[in-house]
Amino acid sequence: SRFLRAGRDASGDGLFGVPSSSVGGHLIPRGRAVVDFNLRPLSIQSGDTRSEIVSQQTYLHLGASLPLFNRALVSFDMPFALAQSGDSPTVAGVAFPSPAGADVGDLRLGARVRLFGEDTGQFQAAAGAYFYVPTGPDGSYAADGAIRGEPHLIVGGRVKQFFYNVSLGTTLRASERPSAFDLRAGAAMVLKDGFVQVGPEFTLSAPFSKDILLQTATTKMYAASSVAAELLIGAKIRPLPFLVVGAGAGPGLTQG
Repeated sequence: SRFLRAGRDASGDGLFGVPSSSVGGHLIPRGRAVVDFNLRPLSIQSGDTRSEIVSQQTYLHLGASLPLFNRALVSFDMPFALAQSGDSPTVAGVAFPSPAGADVGDLRLGARVRLFGEDTGQFQAAAGAYFYVPTGPDGSYAADGAIRGEPHLIVGGRVKQFFYNVSLGTTLRASERPSAFDLRAGAAMVLKDGFVQVGPEFTLSAPFSKDILLQTATTKMYAASSVAAELLIGAKIRPLPFLVVGAGAGPGLTQG
């Protein structure tokens, strides 16, 4: 199986990995650059021995978005794997080559429409979709090797200094990797007249199928858990009216 990590929000959204139900303005371009580090994202265990197929990945995401008529939003995100490494383990006679060096990920194109509620109101509902173009090389741990789509529904809103967003959707893949159900939720407090933002985010992905990952004449390999869940605690500051700087960190909650 291949491993892929990418932020799910568009440029200008309030949270790191949860898309926003708001849009915000008309023809106001927004851009972002994000560095994303993943520690031990893909490992394999045989008996008591655990080896790292991918021990670390460091990504650079470059993206931009453009709101239209205070109602719709179009966006793109391009990921680059700057550094990757692993142990290239051999388990039960099966070799798992690890990635090394830089690589290109899959280009993500996005669109969103707010269906209900005012842009800064207490409750909004929106529908969106991401479409991934297989710009990365086939067989890469930074790309899927085939097209995929992510339709999703979003609810969110803002009450004074508090805002929240919840996204429900699916990842539909043309590759051999299973399609999945996705849940993303996050909230934050905005303090000091918008200068500081702090809050948690939660993501969960569950595949539609629980197929055996790999089967040989003597060995069957399974995922340790069919559900992947992660927690992120993030903070952002706005040192200038046009500039936001932030950082977040968190653990994986399952062995998905």
